[in-house]
Amino acid sequence: MELHIVSPRQHRIVQVEWIDLHTPIGNMIVQENHEPMIVSLVQGKPLTFAIDDEKIESLAIEMGIVEITRKVVTLILHEE
Repeated sequence: MELHIVSPRQHRIVQVEWIDLHTPIGNMIVQENHEPMIVSLVQGKPLTFAIDDEKIESLAIEMGIVEITRKVVTLILHEE
């Protein structure tokens, strides 16, 4: 699954196994073929994703929204 990280400073594409999102309605784990949706992220909570079984990365989220499709997750970040 592709994770697109888009902000005023960058556009990065990463192949990931899963993504852990903190939304106003609770935590959500997203994997390939997830139901399509758009969700907002909780300010100050990290977004965590697994590149493979051994490499996990996290991003500090100031403010953002996520568009989820079956094969692509697009993270749109607002940076101060």
